[in-house]
Amino acid sequence: MKTNKLIPLIAVLALVLGVVGFFLLRNGGNVSVTLTPSDDGHWLKLDVSGISQNADKMEYELIYNLPDGRVQGVPGSIELEGESKVERDILLGTESSGNYYYDEGVESGTLTLRLFKNDDLFQENTKDWILEDLKNNPRVF
Repeated sequence: MKTNKLIPLIAVLALVLGVVGFFLLRNGGNVSVTLTPSDDGHWLKLDVSGISQNADKMEYELIYNLPDGRVQGVPGSIELEGESKVERDILLGTESSGNYYYDEGVESGTLTLRLFKNDDLFQENTKDWILEDLKNNPRVF
């Protein structure tokens, strides 16, 4: 009698574990992302690790807010070529002919990270960030 009650419970547990395992494999597990601000606050170092070997391209979009209400964005695309870790320095501002124009007063923004295989999106993460918090804990997701 007790065995009859255990069979449905075991079946449900196996189904749940199978679904979780499928999504971890499909999404490549857990990608770790940090944004580390430079001392002067003009740059953010994007560090992404744990990238699935299934991914052949990564796109990122960093959106941030300026004190006057304007919104700026920095897009990027990286061909991974089997890499599981990438780093990029992201300028909070613009560069022209070797001259840098820094956006002052950046306090917060949003980071979106997308992983692709053969141009098909298979993982997307978006997270808001606060610059002051990144100084103490640069982990975004």
